[in-house]
Amino acid sequence: MADPDDEQKKSRRSANVVVFHGTKYWTPSAIIRARSIEYMIGRGSTVRDAIANAKRQMTYLNDFNNRALLEGVMLQAQRSGAFSPFVSTSKHRHVARSFALSGGTPGFILTIQGPQNAFYDFNKIREKCGIPPPPEFEWLAELGIPIQIRAPFAVIQVDEVRDVVEVKTRVYATHKAKKK
Repeated sequence: MADPDDEQKKSRRSANVVVFHGTKYWTPSAIIRARSIEYMIGRGSTVRDAIANAKRQMTYLNDFNNRALLEGVMLQAQRSGAFSPFVSTSKHRHVARSFALSGGTPGFILTIQGPQNAFYDFNKIREKCGIPPPPEFEWLAELGIPIQIRAPFAVIQVDEVRDVVEVKTRVYATHKAKKK
C-alpha cells in the first residue's frame, strides 16, 4: 500500500472534484464511514478492528498486478457494501439521490469535494488495467473514498431530499471567510 504521507502530498497537487453521496441518515457530527466498517461495527467489532479489516481489503483492491483478482474484488466491493472499504460516491447527483430515496423515504445528499487522485475511480482503474466494465456499475460513475470522509475530503453541502423531484431543504453549506 502507498505511503499515506506521499498520498497526501500528491493529493495537494491534484485538481479538486465534486462528487455526491446518498444516505438515509445524517447529522452535523456524523462520521461517514465505508459500509464494510459499519457492517463490522454492527456485528460487534471495535472501530479499530473494523478499520484494520477495511485496510486489508484495500490491499487487494490496489493489487494491479493480478488482473483476475482485481476484477473479482472490485465487483465484490461494488455488489456488496459489506466488502467495500470505500464510502461510495458518484460524479452524478441523480445516482446519489436514488440511494438517498431508497425505500421511498427521505434521505440526504452530501456534496463532497476532494482531490481527484485521492479517490478510487472504479471505471478508470478498469480501463487502465484492461478489465471490461460491468454494465450494471458503469452508470454509477463511482469514485470511492477510502475508509471514511476526512481530510483531504470535505463535505461542502448537505441537502435533505424527500422526493425524486427534489423537494429539499439545505441543512448545511460551507461559508467562506470575509476578506478584511
